[in-house]
Amino acid sequence: MSEPGPLESAVAREIAWVSQRSEGAEGSWPAQLAVRLAREIEASDATLSARVQAGKLLHSTLDRLRQAAPSEKRTDRVDELLSRRKAREATA
Repeated sequence: MSEPGPLESAVAREIAWVSQRSEGAEGSWPAQLAVRLAREIEASDATLSARVQAGKLLHSTLDRLRQAAPSEKRTDRVDELLSRRKAREATA
């Protein structure tokens, strides 16, 4: 098997990112399909129309993977202050 191309490597990084947030995502069928599509797009014998179709499917497959991962809860300084205030009020 040959070295992964730049697209396949990018897809692998995306899958690894999703896998950090969603257990089992790496072995899921969307992840496996995404890798296969990346290889198909990078194949030198693929026609332009096949690459375009595979690219569209790859995009929607990666979106599906990202949606399966829970979003990160972001907190800012105001959220911290509000939680401290609630904690103080609960003890008072």
